[in-house]
Amino acid sequence: MASIAKRGESWRARIKLQDRWISKTFSKKSEASAWASQIEADISRGSAPGHKMKLSALAEIPLAKLPKRSNRRTAIELALEMVGHMPVGEIGRRHVAEMYQQVLQKPHHRTGGPVSVATANRYMQQMRAWFSEMQRDGLIEQNPFTGMRLRQEDNIRSRIITPAEMPKFLKALGSRPTQFQLLVQLALSTGARAGELLSLTWSDIDFEHNFIVLRHTKNGKPRTCGLFASVKEQLLSWRKETKLPDLNHLVIVSGDKNVTYDYKGTWLRLMAELGTEDLWFHDLRRTVGSYLAMNGASQRELQDALGHLSPSMAGRYAHLTERHVHSLVASVMGSVLKK
Repeated sequence: MASIAKRGESWRARIKLQDRWISKTFSKKSEASAWASQIEADISRGSAPGHKMKLSALAEIPLAKLPKRSNRRTAIELALEMVGHMPVGEIGRRHVAEMYQQVLQKPHHRTGGPVSVATANRYMQQMRAWFSEMQRDGLIEQNPFTGMRLRQEDNIRSRIITPAEMPKFLKALGSRPTQFQLLVQLALSTGARAGELLSLTWSDIDFEHNFIVLRHTKNGKPRTCGLFASVKEQLLSWRKETKLPDLNHLVIVSGDKNVTYDYKGTWLRLMAELGTEDLWFHDLRRTVGSYLAMNGASQRELQDALGHLSPSMAGRYAHLTERHVHSLVASVMGSVLKK
């Protein structure tokens, strides 16, 4: 059953199809009613109602539900920028291939250069997932992203905070806002991603047994991390300062408001003070992995510590583990052969 409602100076028609709403806004009520009638007629004939609709009309409700910063939102916005004016049924594989090339040439929000192959692949995969959902819900008949070919990714970064750089980094960190210091200290003590830490609530921290539960992980599987004594002390002090005692409140917040902290500006200012432009926040995670490997952690231990589902991800630190093994063999067997 269609719903026609006035919104300011315009009229919006909404139709529910299974568990998804589709909508379109018009300047006149008669136009909204005519569109709704056409969609209902398509549904009754067994046709996909979204086939003739412009992609922009199908994006209105999904975008309203997505957070401002998410790969899915960025992917949908990129798709709208490139083919939002087209009827969905006319978007084919040729258009998908052209979209991929355009995404690869988009300037990166941080460096200004082209995005990496990995970033472009993530966006295209999100677009494919969005179209798959519309196909599953009967909005469209075919998914033009099916069979999409993506470039092989080769963007493994090796940048870390070296042992020589660490004292200067920590000294500069000490003059930053408390929540930023906590975020960085947690990253360096757990190897967790920024998103995993920013979603922490006070109920995720067990101060009695000294561990943290990361519930919103990239692979969807919660994991636990140890809580350092120094970080524990900072957290307890921060909790008193924010005056947010509710266990469901976020830990890393902006001031005394239960709002996710935006750390990026502070990070860039810290990098400017340190005189470096090639260090990213995610490199803190690589720093943890590299330090663990250089101190003898096995690939399995690295996989567990960093929350990698695939051994191949932890394998990027293999060369550091191998150096440790080589050093160990030289130390032990060297002393044997000298006897």
